[in-house]
Amino acid sequence: SITKDASYRLMFVCSIIGWIILSGIFSTLVFSCYRSYHWQVGSRTRNEIPPYVGLVEVSTQGMKGYSAGVRQRVFSNIVATRTYPSRSFYVEDPEVQKIIRKSQAHQASIAQAAQASFDDELHEIWQDLFDELDELGLG
Repeated sequence: SITKDASYRLMFVCSIIGWIILSGIFSTLVFSCYRSYHWQVGSRTRNEIPPYVGLVEVSTQGMKGYSAGVRQRVFSNIVATRTYPSRSFYVEDPEVQKIIRKSQAHQASIAQAAQASFDDELHEIWQDLFDELDELGLG
C-alpha cells in the first residue's frame, strides 16, 4: 500500500516542508512590500534604506505607488555624508590647520583692502560734491 511505503512518506514530508518554506518566503515578500510602501510614503527620518525595501526593490520598481525620489534622496544623503567628512576630522590635521589659518589671513587682508578702497572712493565722491557746491557758490 502507498501509505506504508517509506519512499512516499519521505516525499510527502519533503513536500510539506517545501510548501512551508515557500509560504514563509512568499509571506515575507508580501509583508516587505507592505512595510516598504509605508516606509516611502510615511513621514519619518530616512537616513538609511531598510533591508525589506531592498528585498522588494526589483519586484516593485516602476509599479503604481513606487517612489524613486525617496530612494534617490536617501542615496544622495548617504553619499553626501561620506563625501564630506565632519569638521572635527579636519581640525586634527596640522596641515589643514595651516591652510585654514592662511586662508583666514588672506580673507582678512582682502576685507581690509576692500574697506580701504571703499573709504578712498567715498572720500573722492564727497570731495567732488564739495567742489561742485563751491563752484555754485553754495559751499
